[in-house]
Amino acid sequence: MSLIRPVIDLTKNHWTKAHGDLTVYGTWFYDKDDGWVPCLVILPTFRQGTPCIVSMDLSWIWSEEHGDPEYAAETATAFAVGLGLPPVARSCFRIASMIRDHLGDLLSIPPRPADDQIVVAEALVSEQDGKQRYAEIKEDV
Repeated sequence: MSLIRPVIDLTKNHWTKAHGDLTVYGTWFYDKDDGWVPCLVILPTFRQGTPCIVSMDLSWIWSEEHGDPEYAAETATAFAVGLGLPPVARSCFRIASMIRDHLGDLLSIPPRPADDQIVVAEALVSEQDGKQRYAEIKEDV
């Protein structure tokens, strides 16, 4: 097993949403302790830029009800610079709004599929007690 591993692989993502010149990816981040965990990645759509990552464990910071507005503003400013946008209020509000708009999508990202299996279908199973669980149907390789 290689000691060098990429922390994100945008060729494997759950969804992408274009927002004009920026694209948000629902994907997974490799954490050495927890393995592949869901995250949001923001990148410029038409040019190179620094991937800006919102991890699941820090997503609460962006919540309007329970978040940390000061930290979110500082992070949005750093993200603007990394994305090649001017670090002005308009850019920061735009980035923060995009992240807030996709927090629910982030929470719905399933576990990352195994590299050697192909997911051919997805299912949301609802139990009689109201509990729901996500399942993937994979092709045998």
